[in-house]
Amino acid sequence: ELEDVHGTLPPLRTAAGLSRWRVTAGEDGCGVGSWEEADEERRLHWRLQPSLFAPTAAEAEAFALHRCARLLPHSQDTGGFFV
Repeated sequence: ELEDVHGTLPPLRTAAGLSRWRVTAGEDGCGVGSWEEADEERRLHWRLQPSLFAPTAAEAEAFALHRCARLLPHSQDTGGFFV
């Protein structure tokens, strides 16, 4: 089980973990929201895998992704990290 780490990283500024995201799969930076949304040509060209996409809402809740923390490089002049 994931533990909430937001209070354990002061003074770092953190953002909550994501439970939904789009996978970039186009020269223009367009994103694909799910494996089913990507056509076969896009899957092959961009080497997409089902594991790249966000989990279902039920899986995200079970994984407790909201307890994760993202350290964004522009927030405090650091590299970007996912904890």
